[in-house]
Amino acid sequence: MNPAFAKTWNAATTVNMPGISPLTYGSEPSVTVSGNTGTVNDFCPNGGQSVRTTGSGNSASWSDSMACAPILLPGQNCNITLTFTSGSLTLSLDGQALTGTGTGTVTGCNMSTVTFSMTLSAVPKRP
Repeated sequence: MNPAFAKTWNAATTVNMPGISPLTYGSEPSVTVSGNTGTVNDFCPNGGQSVRTTGSGNSASWSDSMACAPILLPGQNCNITLTFTSGSLTLSLDGQALTGTGTGTVTGCNMSTVTFSMTLSAVPKRP
C-alpha cells in the first residue's frame, strides 16, 4: 500500500439505506500502513472501530465483518447498528484525496435487517 495513505483524514461519510433519506456524518479516520496492510482507525461514521485492509499502490480493500456502535437515526427515537461486511479505499494519485465504499447490514429501529451502502470522501486533516 502506498505510504501516503498514512495520515489523519477529514471525511464526509454518506450512508444509504432503502426507504430512509441518506445519512451524512463527519469523521476523522486515521490510517497506518505497513507493507501491503493498512489499519483504518475510527472508521465508523460515528467514530470508533478499526478495520484492517490489504492492497497495493493506491487501492486497498477488506472483507471482514465489523459492527459500529449504535447511532441515533435522525427523526426517530431509536438507534441503528451498521455492520460492515466489505469495503474499499482509493487514494488519489497526488495523495491528497481518499475515497471509499462499504456495504453491510443495518439493524435497529424495528427494521428487518436490510443492506446499506456507504461512501466516504476525505482530504488530509490540516494541523
